[in-house]
Amino acid sequence: MKLSLNNLKVGQRISVVVGLAVLTAIALTGLGLYGLSKTNASLKTVYEDRLIAYDQLAKIDSAMLTLEAQSWNIAGETKEVVGADHKKITILNK
Repeated sequence: MKLSLNNLKVGQRISVVVGLAVLTAIALTGLGLYGLSKTNASLKTVYEDRLIAYDQLAKIDSAMLTLEAQSWNIAGETKEVVGADHKKITILNK
């Protein structure tokens, strides 16, 4: 005995189609959530590997600018420098 949609009543056909649509929606939702979790893990890696290092480099840059400012002060020159954190350091003559 073959099971075909032609042998089913209209209500049963609609139930089968709606059931398949619901199963498809559930499957796509599961795939979407899985993809989001993978994306979240990737972004966490980017944050930990790159942004924290960038912050450390910005601190080093700021320290280097401070040393440069102190060197210019020792030399008796005037100069203005801007750090990676967009802070201006003005070096004045003594």
